Amino acid sequence: MQALRRGLPAVFTLILAAACAPVPPTADTAAPTLAPPLGPARHILQLVTATWPGGGDSLLCALELTAERIAMAGTSKDGLSLFNLSYDGENLALDKNPLLPDAVDPRAIVADMQLIYWPASQLQDRLPPGWHLQSGANRRELFQGTEKIAEIVYLSNEADWPRHAELSNLRYRYRLTIDTLSYELLPE
Repeated sequence: MQALRRGLPAVFTLILAAACAPVPPTADTAAPTLAPPLGPARHILQLVTATWPGGGDSLLCALELTAERIAMAGTSKDGLSLFNLSYDGENLALDKNPLLPDAVDPRAIVADMQLIYWPASQLQDRLPPGWHLQSGANRRELFQGTEKIAEIVYLSNEADWPRHAELSNLRYRYRLTIDTLSYELLPE
């Protein structure tokens, strides 16, 4: 229980900064629709470091991706389970630590991951009117009209899954640095 009390303030701050919008979404600011799961089947372990004005923290994310579903588990550095979510392309199921606020939106976690790793062509088709992606060498940018919403910089260039990437959300003022600790293709 002592570790739980010590770790929760940082966990709350990290999850709220990375997964919650500071203003309620409207038709003009709604997040893009999630893309369907994407194969090949693989298991990925990542260290996700979030920074925001006045703070920062890290969490471990374990991902299992197949063409049928995305499964993600998040834990604190101390091993405290924060959330488990599953997305099959239509339904998003969430099991989260009951001490986390209801405002935590797991769709934002999946949307950030997809913005970094999914093919731009699959994402572009799902963006709301007026939104668009621009991709260049080791970089991707998301715009709503002329306003740049997010920018991704790939710090490594593996073709199957860039192992090191940074996402800067300019609208909500947070940065995610993602370091892939392990990447394993699974038998189908």
